[in-house]
Amino acid sequence: MCDEFDVATLLDHLVMIGRRIAVVGRGDHWASVQQESVGSGHAEAFAVAAADALTSWRDDAQLVQTFEVPWGTLPGAPVLFTYIGEMAVHGWDLATATGHEFAPDDADLFGGWTALQQIPREGRDDGGPFGEVVDVGDDAPLLHRMASWVGRSSA
Repeated sequence: MCDEFDVATLLDHLVMIGRRIAVVGRGDHWASVQQESVGSGHAEAFAVAAADALTSWRDDAQLVQTFEVPWGTLPGAPVLFTYIGEMAVHGWDLATATGHEFAPDDADLFGGWTALQQIPREGRDDGGPFGEVVDVGDDAPLLHRMASWVGRSSA
């Protein structure tokens, strides 16, 4: 799990990501959404953010339009796939922290996995959000490979 997050902070982070996906899709700057505590209303806040994100990304033209996000300026398709990867890994973090099973279908993860693999393996000791790659082997479940790529240990 993200060592710097407890479960409540991780839930706040997931809500923030959902809100950022929405504001980016509307053409607003990603930094206009900062992480904040939503108290005990995580499920409702996440549902609202998800609905807003779906509404703000309705136009297929957005898939080739460029957007500024924390990791650069990219076309919409890779932006969305990277956010899918981030959500999946944090879903894994949450499941790991709470002792629950999280096993999304590999087909739903593939775009996120492809996007996460664009993060260079080198230079991860700079205090950034990604730890060193943890080798889990090519036969590990895709979600575990995604988590290990950003520095999580599934052991």
